[in-house]
Amino acid sequence: MKIRHGAMLVTVLLLASACGSDDKSTTSTSGATTAATGSSAATDATTAETTAPTEADTTANSPTETTQSSDASSEAFPVSIENQFGTTEIPARPERIVTIGFTDGDDVLALGVTPVAIRDWYGDQPGAVWPWATEAVGDADITVLSASELDFETVAAQDPDLIIGISAALTQADYDKLTSIAPTVAAAEGTVDFGTPWDEQQLTIGKALGLEDEAQQLVDSVKDEIASAVEDNPGWTDLTGNVAAVSPDGSSYLYTPEDARGRLLTDLGFVIPDEVTTLAGDLFYATASAEQASLLDGDLLLYTTFSEDDRAAVDASPLFTGLDVVSAGHAIYLDTVVNGAMSFSTTLSIPHALKAIVPQITAALGAGATTNSTDGSTDGASAGGIVPGDDPEVDAVVEAYTTVFDSATTFDEKAPFLPDAESVRATVEGYAKAGEAVGGIQLIPSAVTIDGDTAAITYDVLFAGTAVYNGLSGSAVKVDGAWTVTKDEFCGFMSSARNPCP
Repeated sequence: MKIRHGAMLVTVLLLASACGSDDKSTTSTSGATTAATGSSAATDATTAETTAPTEADTTANSPTETTQSSDASSEAFPVSIENQFGTTEIPARPERIVTIGFTDGDDVLALGVTPVAIRDWYGDQPGAVWPWATEAVGDADITVLSASELDFETVAAQDPDLIIGISAALTQADYDKLTSIAPTVAAAEGTVDFGTPWDEQQLTIGKALGLEDEAQQLVDSVKDEIASAVEDNPGWTDLTGNVAAVSPDGSSYLYTPEDARGRLLTDLGFVIPDEVTTLAGDLFYATASAEQASLLDGDLLLYTTFSEDDRAAVDASPLFTGLDVVSAGHAIYLDTVVNGAMSFSTTLSIPHALKAIVPQITAALGAGATTNSTDGSTDGASAGGIVPGDDPEVDAVVEAYTTVFDSATTFDEKAPFLPDAESVRATVEGYAKAGEAVGGIQLIPSAVTIDGDTAAITYDVLFAGTAVYNGLSGSAVKVDGAWTVTKDEFCGFMSSARNPCP
């Protein structure tokens, strides 16, 4: 078997999960020392490298300066921006920007501008900087504001000439205090708290900074990425889908299109069920009890848990495993960083989220799949675009290959497809442990070509349900009328994972 990316596979398997230490009080952070972190090797595999740029790539900023990659034209000012509390007047190009909205900092950084202070949200990311933003921060020192109640004194201490709080759910009293410090940009009239669409938020911030053209280019680029995913997967259109946080007790929060996560799912063509939006009412999420777990059902479920430790309990819960969407294999777990990227839904984070979830959805539903939304069964292609039932021989090859290389299947399940299986029992056990370390390993065939008793297989490697390598080559052979994986084939892959094989 030829593994074209064997060295990369070894690197990913050996990566250890890193936990950031995030001080919720006001702190200072240096982007140069911020490392991308995640809850699993799958996160590392699907995340763009986030090492700090060199001096040639970025300019160091002092904590009292805001730099811009392209100068905002002075002709753009003064700027007036309508908001839910009135009108924000920005007399001149801002030099010292404080972002108090939980996601506003991303939009400022995306424009090549470094705020003097940003507000933390969640996730215990080093310095409140998530992996998709570390390169934009570079080695700048940025004051981190507490994720809890607004600290007006610390905001004032930054001596800002512009405060941005679009994703801050400000009250009139908050706004009045902030505007006494500096011009403050709030959410637009009629916007649900935390519900400003990502493109609107980026364009508003671009206008506030005198960088409207640059903001439009960012928005257009991200919309092109979303449109490309939709174009490549037309079968997703009008399928039902949910994004939810699920608790071990069976209760859950399901996000509507008013939420960034729900909106991104609908942007990809999926429809969030009316029952969910009706239950949510004026909120951006619906709260479902264990008795209402059926609300999670549909054609697709993207889910996360309230903590990484909760995942095993949720996955083992009869309420969860009894859902049609779960039994059909259409439930995709979102780890901390991928869920964070969807939650932020900014021009910096959306490309990161798409890179992670689009391959997973394709693998779960199948390229071009159409799904019966009443029972969750697929009518079209399954994993990788292979259509079950079209060719029994192809089905048999896929069964053998996926069973042998799924780290979660037992030795007894693999044995019928592995000649001389007993000789590699220890290797199988070692593979199971390696899989547990990264949230599970699967090899999903995307194409099978049969020539007599030999099958050539093109496959993708998934860690924790995330496709990390695509288009690799493998093979299967027919022995006594049954498709099997040879010991050489099996050990070849195990060697790439540094799992000893006799």
